[in-house]
Amino acid sequence: HEVAAVLGEVRASEGKALQASLFSNPEMDLQVENLGGGDGNGGAGAVETTLELSQLIELGDKRSKRFQVAAFEKKLAGWDYEAKRLDIYTSTTIAFLDVLAAQEQLRIAKETLRLSEQVFNTVAERVKGGKVSPLEETRAAVTLSFSQIKVETSERNLKAARKRLASKWSSTSPLFEKAEGNLDIIRPTPSAEFVNRHAARNPEIARWDDEIQRRRAALSLETARRIPNLTVSGGVRRFEETDDHAIVLGVSIPVPFF
Repeated sequence: HEVAAVLGEVRASEGKALQASLFSNPEMDLQVENLGGGDGNGGAGAVETTLELSQLIELGDKRSKRFQVAAFEKKLAGWDYEAKRLDIYTSTTIAFLDVLAAQEQLRIAKETLRLSEQVFNTVAERVKGGKVSPLEETRAAVTLSFSQIKVETSERNLKAARKRLASKWSSTSPLFEKAEGNLDIIRPTPSAEFVNRHAARNPEIARWDDEIQRRRAALSLETARRIPNLTVSGGVRRFEETDDHAIVLGVSIPVPFF
């Protein structure tokens, strides 16, 4: 579920990058003037209808700069996806090792319990025969009790570890009987050169090159936004009184007083 959520963010960033690369949509404007005017204004015959189509023209190369920001955000979303994927892989591996360790602890606890029972039975027989003091039987009973508690604790720990591992694939209960693995295998510690060479490929580190580029692109975009945009419009106007038509052209630009 976590990977699916981050993957959705990647898809969203791809859509934002696509949207940022597109031109702004034109706008259509319909105006009707002198509607319902009195006789002094010519009545219904004085109505003027104007249909205009306007288009925003972004100056300062804002569209390409906006696309650059969105493109780097898409790359960062990709790095976040890789980081989450590795994070889940690591946590799942740790959960698996916890199950292996809990299984081994339970095995040792059961073996210790078996030996404690043997010792207790042997001591009890020797006490009956008068060969040892009853105090030795009491000590063996205490050791046996501790061993039983250790088995119960190990069983609870194993049950919890199994549930944590099953939760990694969104399961409420483990469907496996036993985890297979060998905890006795110890791999050699990687060299410093190996670590340094692969550290740069870590998503948490590699993403910062794109993060720096994104912030530079964002700064460039904000600088470009100080340049006013231009809106051009054109259309046709109809005069009902004379049944004539005229072309209407217009240009507007914000005046940067403030």
